[in-house]
Amino acid sequence: MGLQPVKDTIIDQNFRYLERLIRSINIGSSVTNISQRRSRSSTFPRSWAGDGLEWISNCLKIKLVPDRGLVVSSSGLNTKLKTSGGLDVDSDGLFVDWTTNPTKVDFLNSQFDKINVTLANTGLSVDLEASKSYWFRAVLFVDTDATGGHKYAISGTAVASSVLFQINSLDNGSNTFVVNVRGTALNDSGGNSGGETEVFTEIIGFITVSTAGTLTIQFAQDAVSGTSSVLAGSYLVVQEII
Repeated sequence: MGLQPVKDTIIDQNFRYLERLIRSINIGSSVTNISQRRSRSSTFPRSWAGDGLEWISNCLKIKLVPDRGLVVSSSGLNTKLKTSGGLDVDSDGLFVDWTTNPTKVDFLNSQFDKINVTLANTGLSVDLEASKSYWFRAVLFVDTDATGGHKYAISGTAVASSVLFQINSLDNGSNTFVVNVRGTALNDSGGNSGGETEVFTEIIGFITVSTAGTLTIQFAQDAVSGTSSVLAGSYLVVQEII
């Protein structure tokens, strides 16, 4: 009786260990002994699933929990991302999703002039979504006719369930506020025609939207005389409150 080659001995030992492991799982349909040297068979059920493993179509597979960061699709095993947390995936790969807390900014590219007291849209406007709340801030650089003055309002097509804002206008000549008005509804306005000609106006507020639409900054003269203008570079910032 000759010595059995060491390599074959190691292979036999590995096969026997694997058979013992499979039997220890306590699963038992006929699977042929995987050792080519032995014909004895073990039995398996047609289907079986346990913690971390599953037996399907004569294959022992790793069982994944799809809500624990991994998911299986037709393309294989993938990382599962929480898209509401600022990350998303498209055909180009992983990217930052800014829509979770968007900031919207609109700049006035050209000067907006008024020669009458009828409030009109300056061109500063953003879209608001229903059932969401926002804070907003408009910064307006204004040149006014000394007699015609200046007037402001928050308006738009959105319907608000609540709104609160403050209009403050600072006369650069006297370094004093010439408009201090609080608004509690869309289209509330405030203005002045007290002789100032160079004004810095800020409108700060909060709005909860019931019906989607626009939020718009309006401007007019306070009295008909000459021309009053909102200068290019004025802007409106709106940010959703999460």
